[in-house]
Order: sequence, then C-alpha cells, then structure tokens
Amino acid sequence: CYALENIDLSSFNTKNVTNMEGMFFSCFSFLLNPITLNLSSFDTRKVRNMKNMFRCCKTLGNIIFSPSFNTINVKSMSKMFKNCQKLVNLNLSSFDTSNVINMESMFEHCDSLMSIDLSCFNTKKVVNMMAMFFCCGKLISLDLSSFDTTNVIDMRYMFQGCMNLVSLNLSSFNTTKRGKKIEGIFDYCNKLDNVIFNNNGESSLIKKYYGNKYGKLKPKSNVEKADKSFQDYEENSKKLSYFSSTIGAEVCKSQNISYNR
Repeated sequence: CYALENIDLSSFNTKNVTNMEGMFFSCFSFLLNPITLNLSSFDTRKVRNMKNMFRCCKTLGNIIFSPSFNTINVKSMSKMFKNCQKLVNLNLSSFDTSNVINMESMFEHCDSLMSIDLSCFNTKKVVNMMAMFFCCGKLISLDLSSFDTTNVIDMRYMFQGCMNLVSLNLSSFNTTKRGKKIEGIFDYCNKLDNVIFNNNGESSLIKKYYGNKYGKLKPKSNVEKADKSFQDYEENSKKLSYFSSTIGAEVCKSQNISYNR
C-alpha cells in the first residue's frame, strides 16, 4: 500500500485484536502531500504488540488517537513510528505504557518531529531504549524527567544524530548500574548545551564516556568529521531508500549514519 492516499477505518471492529505489528508498514510512502490517519474508532485494549505499526509511513503527517486507543497491555512499541518522516507533532497523551518492555527505535528518523510531550509515559518496565530518538534531526528540546530507567539495559545511540537538540532533561535517569549500555548516546549532538542530570552520578558517568567537562557535550570523535558527516546526512536525507517486500526486511536506512542492530 505504498501509494495509499486515503483509508476509512471507522467501521473497523478491533476489540479482539491482540497483534497490530506492521499494520501500516510502508503505507503512505510515495505521496506528494502529508495525510492524516484517523484511528479514533480503534479499540486496542487487548493489543499486546504494536511493533512497526506505522514504520516507514513516509508521508503520514498526523495520526488521530482517542482514549479508546488503549495501550495498557502493549509490551512492544519497538520501531512503532520509525521513519515517519513527515510527522511534525505527535499527541500520545492517551498512551498507557506501563507494561511496555521494548521502545527500541520508537521515534527513529522522525525527521520532521519538532516537539513531543512524553510526560505521560510510564517506562518502569522498559529494558530497551536503544536508538529511541536516533536522528530526530529537528528536535530542539526534550523533557524526559518523567522517565524511570531503572530497568533499562540498553540506551546505546538513544539521542545520536539529534543534531539540533539543545536542551535535554534527564533528571530521573539511572545509568549508573553495572551492565547498562550507553555507547554513542550523544554522538553527533553537536548543539547540545544543557543537559540536566540527577545527583546519582549520571553526569560523571556521561562525562567519563565523552571525556568532556559538563556543559556543551561533544563526542570524543573528531568534531569536524562529525559536522561534515551531518552536512552529508542533510544533503542525502531525502534520498533514503525503501526496499521491502516483507515486514521483516531492513528498510529505510540512512546513507550516512547507522548503528549495528
């Protein structure tokens, strides 16, 4: 459904659905103008899997959720909005994430996303946040002060490539436990000036990894090289390729910035 221009789902009865993985995968990919997807009639109270649900919906500009879009039983939101390149705002205030375990790449390459309110997110059970905001290039500030990362094991590349991110509130983050993975968490965040940590050693851990004083966090890697990499990235961001005939295929890769999954 790459060229799908419109779909009326108002008559859908989803009250017994348990799996919505890849439901709209790569739909709305080749349209000229962003479209709106209305899911206000969806009853998702029994759904447990929303992995890849909107992945690579390239020209999806807005999604209308309602309180009936109940996510209380969902365990995986991995790559749920990955490569939704035209989403500017995303209202997730109705989401109950209290049972979600996997948020890997949830917003990866949401290239137009300028702000997002995640204050309602309950992340107490999440173990994987790898690349959650990877290459969200237009995000300027992000408040994750409500996030409980006590059980998160993998935070690698979580903010990597957020090249316009200036302010980041991580005041509730716990990254000090042995075994937590944070490699590349701020790589190529070259405008990041203000990071709010808690008092549990988070700042010292991050500084140890990046080798910089508190303040403007620059990665260890060559800054000029990083800047050049992002100039190339910006030039090629519209040239992303989509090669997929099955949901399991690896699609929508950036030509210049990637991580090992």
